[in-house]
Amino acid sequence: MTWVDAIADLYHHNGLRLQADPDSALYAAHHARLQQAVHDLATRRDEALADPKLASPVAQVLHSMQNYWSGLTVFVEHPWVPMDNNAKGF
Repeated sequence: MTWVDAIADLYHHNGLRLQADPDSALYAAHHARLQQAVHDLATRRDEALADPKLASPVAQVLHSMQNYWSGLTVFVEHPWVPMDNNAKGF
């Protein structure tokens, strides 16, 4: 569930960023926090993948995340791109 919580954190920070005026200091702060959260998630992913005891199903998911990372995180630098294509969100 820690991965689900981390992804929910991304949705939260992106939502706050999208609600702020793009020219405001508040937007910049939310954007910086989102960037940090994405960086932290990538670090956690890479640390988990370095664990030789990592269960195979988890490793498969994390390798997929790693392989598609640039597409999964395009919303960070392009806020008009939705985080996902799920109409209800996360």
